Amino acid sequence: MEILRDHRRRQDQSRSTQRRQRSPSIIHRKPERTHKHPGTDGVHKTRSQTMARLLSVPCRICGKELTDPESVKDGIGPICAKKLQEVMDLKDENDLKINPEYYFLVPRPDDEEYKALEADIIKKGRATEKIIVNKNRVILDGHTRYEICIKNNCKYEIEERPFENDLQEMLFVIDANLLRRHLILFQVIELNLKKADLILKDKARQQLSEAGKKGMDIRYDKVSPNEETLDSIHVDEEIAKMSGAGTATVYRVRQILEEGKPEEIAEARSKKRMITKVFNKVKKRTNLEAAHKQGSPPMPEGVYDIIYADPPWRYDTEASQRGKADNHYATMTTEEIKNLEIPSNDNALLFMWVTNAHLLDGLQVIKKWGFDYVTNFVWVKDKIGLGWYARGQHELLLLCRKGKMIHPEDQNRFSTVIDAQRKEHSAKPHIVYEMIETMYPNRRYLELFSRDHRENWIMWGLEA
Repeated sequence: MEILRDHRRRQDQSRSTQRRQRSPSIIHRKPERTHKHPGTDGVHKTRSQTMARLLSVPCRICGKELTDPESVKDGIGPICAKKLQEVMDLKDENDLKINPEYYFLVPRPDDEEYKALEADIIKKGRATEKIIVNKNRVILDGHTRYEICIKNNCKYEIEERPFENDLQEMLFVIDANLLRRHLILFQVIELNLKKADLILKDKARQQLSEAGKKGMDIRYDKVSPNEETLDSIHVDEEIAKMSGAGTATVYRVRQILEEGKPEEIAEARSKKRMITKVFNKVKKRTNLEAAHKQGSPPMPEGVYDIIYADPPWRYDTEASQRGKADNHYATMTTEEIKNLEIPSNDNALLFMWVTNAHLLDGLQVIKKWGFDYVTNFVWVKDKIGLGWYARGQHELLLLCRKGKMIHPEDQNRFSTVIDAQRKEHSAKPHIVYEMIETMYPNRRYLELFSRDHRENWIMWGLEA
């Protein structure tokens, strides 16, 4: 870990002396052209909010959703691409250059931040901090200041920084962004992860070179001078210190970056307090993808008196991505559900959840599984949901019988109305377990499509 600690010490030292250092500067005089404020035009119109959600593709830079996938090039939407091109087209006698990787290393300032900086520079007639460039006149720090000065004919100073190699230059760009920008926690951790990865990979290359390039298997997580193992846990601990965060938060950010879709990463970059929410979304999606590949597990051995089922009904049409079942669990067609071989006793009861849209499908499943409909319970939820004709706020639990299953005792019978809070997507009230166990105690219980665990029950399903 000494590698990262040494770099952090050098970074702290450089910060303390940075403002005292001065080098020959060049004063900007007059621009050859001016441009409109980037991003003030090109508003993207959509047919409807619902269709926008269904068809949208996010820009990896700003995270804004774009309803025309063809307009996205290299993950960058047309507005951000236009903004970049406008900045790259800005020229004056200094002929500074823009590296897109450096320019978009972190999200650009929002309109409020941009206007505040622009007003300050215009008032003073110059940028108070220098534009840092490399020997090839590529801007390393100060893209926004440079853009504002060119547009408003304000003065700016240039400071050229020498670097031994591309690695040192990139590390400077990362540190400059960490030092100057008001970043949210996800962005800080993301930059520190990138920095650590660059340092460790460079150390691995050095060791390979020193070994005479003999094809040794040198891992990036074993590159410290003292043979200290820099596995992901130790690296995350050091990054957590550098970022002012906990190791659990660093782990979540790492997983989002490694397994997240572009729109999920953009969401985490764009808002505060989104790390845990996006991490949970990513893990749920990846777990479902793995479950789909794995397929249904075999049914448990033996036969059961009580079957409790919450089938993963598949919807052909859904109002929005927010309520889409496939985003939360692996769904099945009605035919797939009907064709399951249910290990029920000759005398058994089935408690099965159905949604309003799948009531007829549910009755078909009941018959195919060998049961007859008896009655139902209705779960009245405390929160309203979605729907094309009416917004749903209840769900049905069908009670079905096979053979000669006896009635529960009078004192063990419940009202057909279940009042319980709605929790995470598709989660059913835990009180139903207690109701079933009270109505029919000491039975062999089997839950199908389970995402839970309960003593004295056998759980079956992809997420059991």
